[in-house]
Amino acid sequence: MRFLAFFAILSYFPSITTANILNGTVTELLWPQMRSSVANYLVKNNILSGPDAYSQVFAKIPDSGNCWCNANKHETSKGIPQDLYDVACKKYHNCISCGYNSDIADFDENVVVSFYQKEASSSFNVSGGLVGIVESNNVLNFNADSNSIEIYEWECEENQSVAGMAVCKGFKQLENDFINIFLSEIELTGSYNQECSSGVGGDCSDCPVTQAAVTDVAEFEDLLNWVPPDSCCGVSPTWRSYHSSNGEKACCGTEIYDTTLYDCCNIETSELQLSGECNIPCSSNPCRNDGECTNSLDFESYICNCASEFTGTDCETKINTTQYLMYTLEDSGTIYSYTLYDDRDPVKNGQFTIPDSQRLMYPSLVFNARLNSLEIIGDFWDRSNKNHRMMTIAGSFSDVSGSLFDGDDSFEVCYSQNVGTLVFSGVGRKGATQVYIITQNPNWNQIESSDKYLSSFQNPRSGDEGETNDFYSFGVVEQDEKIYLIGGYSDAYENDIRSYKRHNQIQLLNLQNSASLQEAQTRQWTFITSLKNAVDSSAVIYSNGQLLVVGHTHDGDYQSPYTRRDVQYLSLASNTTGVYAGIVDGGESSSGLGYPGMYMAGGKVSIFGGYFNKMDESCVQQTAPETDVDSEWDCLSSTESALEGFGNNYDHVRYSNFVV
Repeated sequence: MRFLAFFAILSYFPSITTANILNGTVTELLWPQMRSSVANYLVKNNILSGPDAYSQVFAKIPDSGNCWCNANKHETSKGIPQDLYDVACKKYHNCISCGYNSDIADFDENVVVSFYQKEASSSFNVSGGLVGIVESNNVLNFNADSNSIEIYEWECEENQSVAGMAVCKGFKQLENDFINIFLSEIELTGSYNQECSSGVGGDCSDCPVTQAAVTDVAEFEDLLNWVPPDSCCGVSPTWRSYHSSNGEKACCGTEIYDTTLYDCCNIETSELQLSGECNIPCSSNPCRNDGECTNSLDFESYICNCASEFTGTDCETKINTTQYLMYTLEDSGTIYSYTLYDDRDPVKNGQFTIPDSQRLMYPSLVFNARLNSLEIIGDFWDRSNKNHRMMTIAGSFSDVSGSLFDGDDSFEVCYSQNVGTLVFSGVGRKGATQVYIITQNPNWNQIESSDKYLSSFQNPRSGDEGETNDFYSFGVVEQDEKIYLIGGYSDAYENDIRSYKRHNQIQLLNLQNSASLQEAQTRQWTFITSLKNAVDSSAVIYSNGQLLVVGHTHDGDYQSPYTRRDVQYLSLASNTTGVYAGIVDGGESSSGLGYPGMYMAGGKVSIFGGYFNKMDESCVQQTAPETDVDSEWDCLSSTESALEGFGNNYDHVRYSNFVV
């Protein structure tokens, strides 16, 4: 998620005659004004003289901020706060994040904020070293005609946008925090805040940690390890952020409450009562078949959000659905189509030759639920191939009109109901990565090619030196409108020497409730955890609250031995990872499985294909009970498996498993 760049001169004082109104984005009223405001407070309240206040404030508070207080770093990871100013800024970041989750249309990085600039209550002449400070920092309240700094008062302009007022009020607490930190800091000797030497765009790993205004080291470490709240309460411009504490805290209208003691009886009026004393429709668990119950705002009724295969007021009616498996094999030029059943083997619907298949070695497949069609995209091995086609379930092909696909190699794809079909690419960009839409949500306004990009995922080797730095062969899967990017393979060249690495990190992009392209573009990738073993060229599938991962696995870098028989998992509830004891067959190659396919049917998980050298005919498909993946996987021979087309070298699979 993106955050607003932060800092401006805001204080709340009794109203006096207005001298001037300032309008501008937050970045236009940046650090000099924040520092001037802190200095103004010191002078106004007779804590320090004018020259002493400005000299000390501009010396102790750095001109470009630290990790969280650097306005030019709102799109980069910031890490642990480096001092108390950073702690205050991190809290402010989280407060403003509530705005991005609100329904305010103009809440973005270009919010225009309006301030009253009050008439000066006093002034002092500028001389000596202070002249350089004033000139180099463009101090707003410097009067060049009289060569003096005028001590102003400030407050928010009431007649401005809702978003502007929200940002303006957020600064009130930030400014107060800065003043309090500085007041404590000047009581210590030799304890100065310092600027990050890595400068703009750095990761701030070398920022010095100072005890600043805290004499207790343990207390300061607690502040630095402060975890930002994960929830927002209220409405603009009076929202508040808070820690949900695994559900022990919640929001009722505008009130944050303890769920172990109280119930929310009416969101519209923020009415709270002791647990069990108010009528809560969802308390009777009316939604069946794993449906999620939501109370109405007045708590007079409820709505059931049903699982995809059920419908009805209480999710009582099962929808007649059909589960399909469609796949293509490397260099086959063919789409194989099957219907999956709970009580029998897959039944083949047909195999369909892709138009111009002689130009396709290894296209990507993804099912578009809104268009009810299989998308066939590009060629994993050929960047110049910009083919983008649709295939109906019956096997009819058509070219995609207005496709936004650029042509890529070594790319992955997935589908998001909220956003559309996405391409993930990390090759040929010298360490950079791209996520972009190629088939948009049809409910959105037309997306232009120049504006199709979402936030970029992280390349684990982006900091390595080298002439090139490619990242690919990661697994990508969508679950509940969250995109998981798992593991991957990277190589880099330096002086014609190639180095390899495989990775185990898991990254997440949350696209839930993305109501527009602009909102989706504010969402940022985060690292959530790591698998036990590095993996690339993997298949990923959801099963019983977990993501199962199968692919090339090994213990270390490229030269390390392959464990290659791992079935790894990520628990979505706890973000914990592990390795199942059950092992899978890796074929004749020590490299093991690479780009296999996976599907679930009849209570079993199936792995098929994915061999780098010719597979053993006795094991073209492997199965294990969904509830016992720890068990030994059973092999199906080419005559036992209903799936066709396997038995050649490089049986790499591109597949789509979907329900209609």
